Amino acid sequence: MIQIFSVALGAALGVLSRYQITNSIKKKWLNMIYPWPTFLINFLGCLLLGLFYSLNLSENVYL
Repeated sequence: MIQIFSVALGAALGVLSRYQITNSIKKKWLNMIYPWPTFLINFLGCLLLGLFYSLNLSENVYL
């Protein structure tokens, strides 16, 4: 049950942060040709996954 809660919490935090980052970038740069918010969010996600993986945390954090 704790694994389901961990995944749900991570998904909720991810959705909220993706929404906030996308809106804040779009407000500053209205005429974007390249989808910079998507690139930035994916880059930060990969960076955080690598950081968490290197810290040898519990299984619930990996989920």
